[in-house]
Order: sequence, then structure tokens, then C-alpha cells
Amino acid sequence: MLRSGATSFKVPLGEDGSFSVDVEPADYVIRMDNCNYNGCNDAFPMEKTIGAGETVTINLDFDTGIRTAEQPKGIGVLVSDLVGLGSAVAQGKSVSQPFFSVAGEETIVDGETVQVFTYASPEAAKADADLVSPQGNPIGASMVSWVSTPHFYLKDSLLVIYVGMNVGVIERLETVMGPEFAGVDPTSSFMVHVPATGPAAKVEEYLGLMDKLSHALRGVARSTDQEAAVAQALAVATQLEEYVDFFASLDEQEREDLIAPYADQISETAVTASKFAREAMEATGDESIGLALQRTPAFMAGTVERSGPTEPVVVMERVVDNDADAYLSLEEVSAAAGGINLKVEYRDLKAKAAAVDPSQVEHMDSFTVQSFDTEDGYRGLSLTTLDFDSEDAAATHMAMLTGPDSGMQDMDETIGDESVSLEANRGGMGSLVAFKKGEWVVSLHTSQPNGDTPLMDLADLESLARAVAGRL
Repeated sequence: MLRSGATSFKVPLGEDGSFSVDVEPADYVIRMDNCNYNGCNDAFPMEKTIGAGETVTINLDFDTGIRTAEQPKGIGVLVSDLVGLGSAVAQGKSVSQPFFSVAGEETIVDGETVQVFTYASPEAAKADADLVSPQGNPIGASMVSWVSTPHFYLKDSLLVIYVGMNVGVIERLETVMGPEFAGVDPTSSFMVHVPATGPAAKVEEYLGLMDKLSHALRGVARSTDQEAAVAQALAVATQLEEYVDFFASLDEQEREDLIAPYADQISETAVTASKFAREAMEATGDESIGLALQRTPAFMAGTVERSGPTEPVVVMERVVDNDADAYLSLEEVSAAAGGINLKVEYRDLKAKAAAVDPSQVEHMDSFTVQSFDTEDGYRGLSLTTLDFDSEDAAATHMAMLTGPDSGMQDMDETIGDESVSLEANRGGMGSLVAFKKGEWVVSLHTSQPNGDTPLMDLADLESLARAVAGRL
């Protein structure tokens, strides 16, 4: 360094190429000895004026010609690349798979869940990737039941799994990660599918939506924005409601001819959606998820045996219209709601519950849900009735329903043998009344979007509950 009007002095560089020195306020000319790197001639000599009490930082970048091995891509680079391609990317939660040696992270890409596993080295990632069979099952000694088509990608130290059929997500993962090394190749003959026509096309549309619903529900518990994730799941559930009348309109022969080829898929998608719905409600406490799904075909499905050596066929079970007024009439509920127009549906859910977990209906004689909804479907009241084979079984279920974490309070004027109520008005729920009478356990609750007015208040809901109790 050369100080104006004085002699020059030298400052040694540290091992990392930096230097620090205290100097008098003055004008300085700075040079670097033995600088033979690209950029030296452009950088020096450098003139700097340093004032009293001032700290001056000098940053210089040179190309030394020294090269190191390319660093493996991390999840941050993967996310950056996907965003650069136009994807909406959000962080999910941690994830582990029993067949891989490291834990991973879930990344939500355009609403689809992608699992990303980061290894200490490309060799470690390759060792786990070698366990994956060409079709994605088995993996090592593990047999895996995927909810949809699996896709596996490997690049540097990253191993990525995407389970689904979103073409946009698959294309972008291939752009960033390269072709999938295992799973179902979208161009293979295995994936060649002749589109169905007529009613069969309707069934395939339904199955596609059910797959989409499972992914949306699975993403709720893993999303950092659970409110948005719930809204996405409810939007898919609303689409599925359109298929209720279609399935219910099929006669016995049409069920034989049309649904039989899809029986396993219909059953599997219903069970999978049920599983992820329970996870979503446990994670959020949002009862609107369950209420919305009760209005879809998957949650109205029962299993009916056909003659011959065939598998059970999942069909829609409708209770005759006369039974719809057995507990509450449309006129009663409409009057309690201020005279507004409502639509009503009555469903027998015992068979569906048995398909999910037979033990939960072991002591049930019946399990029905009666739903009263506004024309736009945003506000409603649901009546759930469970008839058990003994009072002890009913008491056990009531105890589960009214556990210490339920937030329900004993009612001053008891309905039946025991009764509780809750006025929530949050999380999609308005009020709830539940009671046990003999071998019956009954619950009524209102639901509406957050911020909307419930269909009726708690007092009106209690009045309807007393009417139901009087008819049991």
C-alpha cells in the first residue's frame, strides 16, 4: 500500500486470502505483489480514500484456475430448479421409508407430494437406489403398496420419489433430475390405455378424482399451509359429489356389467381416502373434511357379494325415501333453520365402515347418516345414528366420543341416558349435540365455512336432538 506523500508498506495476506490493517486517514494506492491471476491487471492499481474512523472493505474476485469437483445437488438446488421451471413449491414435513438408509423431506410441487432423500455421497444414494426393483416394488426385502404409480429419480446425492400421475410434475422432475431409474415408464406398453367410453368412462373419471383426493388429503397433514391444503381437498371432494347420482342410478345388471371390472380399484381408493382423511382431521381438527367426504360416493359405498367365484363388487347403497323421515324430516330442519330451502340425503354407512375396519362395526346393528344441506352445499346439518347390539357397546362408544379432550360439556337437561354438547363455531364446525339412549348413540352437528353463520344455533340443535330421541 502506498500512502500519499509517504513511503509504501506491505500487508501480508492470510491463509484465506484476506487482510486487515489499521491505517492513518489519507489517500492510498493499493497494489498486489505477484498477482498473476486472471483479473489482476484490471483490479490494480486501486485508489482508495480512507477517512478518520472509517472502515473500508475491499472485495476482489480472481480466477485462480484451481478447480474442485462439482458439489452434489442438494434439496435447495432442486427446489430452485423446479421454481425456475414455473412450479409452485412448498416445504412439507420430514419423511422416512423403512427401505432407505436416510430420512427424507417432503416437498409439495404443484400440489403433489414429492419425497426427497439427501445422502452423504452419490455412492450412498446409488446403493439405496440399487435396492429398487424396475417397477418400484419390491424394494429390497420390502413389499410396498403404493397409492398410485411410483416414479424414482436419482441424481448426484439426491434420490427422489413421486407417487402419482401428474404429467406436469413428472416432466419437470425429469428435466431437473433426468429420466426415472425405476417405476412405471409413461412410454411403456404397460401404460398404454385405451380410453373407456360411455358409463365406463364415468367410472374411470371417478377413480382419477379419488386418486387426486387421496393425494390432496395426504398433503394436509404434511403441509406447512394446512388451511390451503384443506381447501384443495374439499375442492376435489366437491367434484366427487357429482358422481353420487350416477352410481345410485345404476340397476343391478349395470352394476354387474359396469362396476365389476373396477371393483378392486373402487374399494382400494375408498379405503386409501378414508385413511388419509382420518390423518388430515387428526392433524387439523377440521371436521369439515369428514362432512364433505360423507357426501361423496366413496363414503357411501357398501360391499355386496355376487353369486359365483367372483370378488365383491362395491356399489352404492341407498335407503328408501320413506326412511329419510324416520328420525328428522326435511320440514323440521328447514323450520329450525329459519325456513330456508334445504336438500336431504340419507346414507347407510355400516358396510363402508366395515370395509375400512371390520372391528369398528362388530357390535353395530346399523350406522346411518342423514345430511341436510343448503342448495349451494356450504352449510349443513348432519345426523348420525348408531344402533348397537347392547347398551354396554353403546356406552363404550359414547365414552370414546366424549373423552377428556373432546371439549364437550354435560347438558343441564339431559337427553336420553346421557348427553353432551359443544358450541365451536370454528374449524368448519358450528355446534354439536350427542346423546346415548339405550342401545343408540346419536349425534347432530352443524357445519359451515370459517366465518359463515351456522345453519342454526345450539338451542335449536338441542330441540332437534330431543325430537330424535323421542322417536327411538
